[in-house]
Amino acid sequence: MFNTKNFALLFGMMMLVAVAIYMTAPNTKAQDNDLRLQTLFEQLNMRLANEANFAFSIQVNVPVKAESLIVVGTMPDSPSRTIYEIGADYVCLREPAGLADSIWCLPYSNISNIAWINSQP
Repeated sequence: MFNTKNFALLFGMMMLVAVAIYMTAPNTKAQDNDLRLQTLFEQLNMRLANEANFAFSIQVNVPVKAESLIVVGTMPDSPSRTIYEIGADYVCLREPAGLADSIWCLPYSNISNIAWINSQP
């Protein structure tokens, strides 16, 4: 026979299991975005090495070194920043700072936009 009390209990248990599975599932969207950014930075780094006067900008959510727009590459009136290291969820930049270089890292979660200009052949 159909028992509504048992049905409600079974339904509640199934919902708890579904919520538990959802809460413990890995966030693949964030991992996919990090992989895309890592690949993009690797491509931009190759262009920095191979193309004269190539530069790109990184807009960040939380300002770094009092800047919310960071230019990487060689630009007039701008420090010549380069990519120092590319990680799974961060990128580190190198910038001349007197007798030594300043190296600092950005987590991908702080990056809101990356822009560059494709030169015409």
